[in-house]
Amino acid sequence: MPSCRPGAGGLHGAGHRDGQVRAGKLKALGVTSLGRVGALPEFAPLAEQGYAGFEAISWQAMLAPAGTPPAIIQRLSTELVRIIRSDEVRGKMLNQYFSAAATTPDALAALMQSESRRWGQMIKAAGVQPE
Repeated sequence: MPSCRPGAGGLHGAGHRDGQVRAGKLKALGVTSLGRVGALPEFAPLAEQGYAGFEAISWQAMLAPAGTPPAIIQRLSTELVRIIRSDEVRGKMLNQYFSAAATTPDALAALMQSESRRWGQMIKAAGVQPE
């Protein structure tokens, strides 16, 4: 893991191809989240279409340098959660096909470790080598 401390927030993007899909220029097969996406409810997750457990989402997080005092981490986390849960920010994020996820620093650290393991296993199984 990088030398940092997890904050407490994230963004999950549903994609920015909605205009092309609605114009008939691109055919959407589904969304890659486990559940339906609020901005695109008519598109079923691939997990509901025979690909059980399929999930491939992007996420972002706020991190602080390693050694940041716990009180600072807690304050950043509290403020980030407050901002992410505000109606104004949620509305702006939904307009850009993001869903806000406010979590704890420990939960974010667990997500980062889980995602690193998951994608590391896929890379290894696929035999991907750095070039």
